[in-house]
Amino acid sequence: MKHTNSTHQSSIFWPLSQDAIGGAWSTLSLWASTVRKTAARCMIRLKTARMQAALSRLTDDQLKQIDLKRSNIAQHAKYLIAYEYDGL
Repeated sequence: MKHTNSTHQSSIFWPLSQDAIGGAWSTLSLWASTVRKTAARCMIRLKTARMQAALSRLTDDQLKQIDLKRSNIAQHAKYLIAYEYDGL
């Protein structure tokens, strides 16, 4: 009759299971971080596009009042969202 030492087996199982759980947690954290960063970039692009659309609807006289050329609208929209608007 063969006897096994369950204490020995459980002492090996616990570190192995901790390694597996730790690896899964790291993978999940990395995935969540990637999703968060992607969502933030998408929101900035969406806000920039909305700002660009709003500036494009201004008349030439209105653009002149704020010292903006129509050709610089895209660049100015990025500036407003990234710096002054601060992405809110």
